[in-house]
Amino acid sequence: MTGTPPAEVEVDEQMVTGLVARQCPAFSGESVELLGHGWDNWMFGLGEGQVVRLPRRAVAVPLLEHEVRHLPGLAKRLPIPVPAPLFAGSGDADYPWPWLIAPRFEGRNADEEPPAVGQALRLADFLLALHRPDHGLAPSNDHRGIALHLRDAKIRSYWDSLTRQGEPLPQPLVELWEQACRLPPPKDSVWLHGDLHYANVLVRSGEFSAIVDWGDVCSGDPATDLAAVWSLFDDRSARHSALTAYGADGDLICRAMGWAVSFGIILLSTGLADNPRHAAAGRAVLRRVCSDIGSF
Repeated sequence: MTGTPPAEVEVDEQMVTGLVARQCPAFSGESVELLGHGWDNWMFGLGEGQVVRLPRRAVAVPLLEHEVRHLPGLAKRLPIPVPAPLFAGSGDADYPWPWLIAPRFEGRNADEEPPAVGQALRLADFLLALHRPDHGLAPSNDHRGIALHLRDAKIRSYWDSLTRQGEPLPQPLVELWEQACRLPPPKDSVWLHGDLHYANVLVRSGEFSAIVDWGDVCSGDPATDLAAVWSLFDDRSARHSALTAYGADGDLICRAMGWAVSFGIILLSTGLADNPRHAAAGRAVLRRVCSDIGSF
């Protein structure tokens, strides 16, 4: 399997400085520094309290537009801060696509600073506040929130790759995946983050400080987001507390574990190519799910 997709547009500090000066003079003159990039976006620090995010691939443009459209409304009801845009920029002669300025939050990714066990209840509160009926307003997504059997072929291709690399999926996880794929999603869809794993959760002093990267915001099965308990908490009691506080029943937990397996497989498989942090996170998710089989 391939690793991080290559950038289709290269961006540097000078380009970002120019974009900000031309389109958002209120932040003109603020320092700009490259923070890094994920699969979809370049991220630059802007002054002391802001971040500039710019798509690095064309496929990420509608994802950023979803954030601009939906995050301001969602932020008002969520008990953990999210980066509702402060400014939405447009493409120009130097950069072809929309971009945005958002608040910059203190904290480190959840793999570098794991959340305290007590944060499990806070995660449940956050998900209950988010997972409300979308009434047809949330974006659709062909990959998140869907029935798991629709992901079966893709996930099996990833775990075939893992097998070839000497990391076959343990049989209990294979059986769990097959069981989860047999379960239909709920009839009523809800708002979802869609990509709630360690790299999109910031932690400071053991507490969640922000939930970021909402490009995959969509509607669908809440099990997609509940899979985060296996990404964020190494303590089984924390995972149990989150699921209990959320009110998850047996089928929802099974589907959530299935989603966790799918995220773990993808993180591990792609991480082996060029991202050791992804690989380590994927292994941790799969280990935690395997240890929880039969526990709920």
